[in-house]
Amino acid sequence: MVAKVNENDMRALTWLRGEKKRGDIYLELKDGNGEAQQVTFHGGNNRKVKAKLVNGQPFFEVEIKLQGMVLENINGFPFAGEVSNVDLIERALEKQVQQQCEQFVQDLQQKYRVDAILLGKYARVYWPDLLKEEDWDEVFCNSEIKVKVEVIIQGTGELA
Repeated sequence: MVAKVNENDMRALTWLRGEKKRGDIYLELKDGNGEAQQVTFHGGNNRKVKAKLVNGQPFFEVEIKLQGMVLENINGFPFAGEVSNVDLIERALEKQVQQQCEQFVQDLQQKYRVDAILLGKYARVYWPDLLKEEDWDEVFCNSEIKVKVEVIIQGTGELA
């Protein structure tokens, strides 16, 4: 089966595969006062995968770490001396990226039914007998996959 993915799915695929890329993430959120804020985060990614069998079924924990800086701040959201605002942006980015990745994993398992995020290479190392006995894409579709995201803003372009 051949499928086209949109820009957001392509980002999720890149993060979930652990391909080293740099890029921008646009974020809209409400600040502590309920005002709309818009920021652009620019950064790079790392991925770590933990794999284990739970009741005979593969369980994967994919940890995605994004590090970078706020490249653009549309509404003048203050960061200098405002650690809580930096934390707010980090948590909002984590939530957005995690939701994107979880939705893409769900699509891979239910709609496309293929391991496009290459978890099979971990299965070959940890459970070679499982791959000899069963079709990996089918096992992948029945695996539990948990995504954890950590965002670290290293700079905002503002002076404190």
